[in-house]
Amino acid sequence: LSNIPDNNFEKDLKNLCLEIVYENEPNLVHENKKKLEIIKKKYGYFNFENIDVNSINFDEKEIITKIRNKINEKEDRLATLLEKPNVSIDELLNHVIDQNKHELAKYIFHRDLIAKKGLSLTNSGDNEDILHNLFFPQKTSVVIEKNKAKNHLYENCVWLLDDKFMSYIYSASDITINRINSEIGRGNSDFKSEKRPDLFILYNSPEDSDLHKDVVLVEFKKGNIDYKEKTSAIDQVDEYKEKLKKIVNNINNFYCYIICDFKADDNDIERVMINRSFTKVFSNNGCMYYGYLKGSETHVTFVSSNSIFSDAVVRNKTFLDILTTV
Repeated sequence: LSNIPDNNFEKDLKNLCLEIVYENEPNLVHENKKKLEIIKKKYGYFNFENIDVNSINFDEKEIITKIRNKINEKEDRLATLLEKPNVSIDELLNHVIDQNKHELAKYIFHRDLIAKKGLSLTNSGDNEDILHNLFFPQKTSVVIEKNKAKNHLYENCVWLLDDKFMSYIYSASDITINRINSEIGRGNSDFKSEKRPDLFILYNSPEDSDLHKDVVLVEFKKGNIDYKEKTSAIDQVDEYKEKLKKIVNNINNFYCYIICDFKADDNDIERVMINRSFTKVFSNNGCMYYGYLKGSETHVTFVSSNSIFSDAVVRNKTFLDILTTV
């Protein structure tokens, strides 16, 4: 017999050692899977498909470090690639797509943390201010053309309603209509109003453009008020709309969102909505009511905060599943 081990010696030895470990640590794989799930909750934007849960050296910190190093190496390769004058568009595109996929997954994952935390904001008297500041900091306004800094884009969560609203060219949070008029209005000094819409967003095209633009108006309501006060917000946003259209030129669509806490089986709210010809729409968790005010040509959505956050979680999960498995 030869004393020289064959080519499979190391593999066979490793398997033998693993069998011994598994016999003495029967829960090893199960424990590793639990650890991996914990890591995924913290770093859901990483791809963990190639992680071996059978490993006896399953180390969470080492796993994260290796993944980060791999991502950094790819970024360095991209930087090096840019120094080559004759690099092909295909080669460059492949590297850029790979990096963009990671950055987008990280961005969506951090959004998801906010959306999931938002699900706990129910039935609280403090919800109105908490929700308001989450969507857009109170007592602030932004005129995009005057404000070249982009920090405001990272300090709000308007995307919870719709990503397209992030393309706003003006926003005013808890600001008087008088001030809105002075910042983007027609310059009518005779117009006076101390009313303060919770959140006013102008998007689509610059205010001084001849093109039509869309307006978003958001009102937040506390979670511990009765149904009459909650539904009174419909008349409130209608009043705001009438005042705002006097100072904003060429409005195409006016979208109003009333955000508060209510349950899908709230009979009082449902009765009010039916009487106003609103349509009930079920979401992933909760419901919303949509109505069109013909007199003022206004789209109104009466929606629970729970529904907004639940829908955001579902959207984020879809994106993350795609980005972290491709």
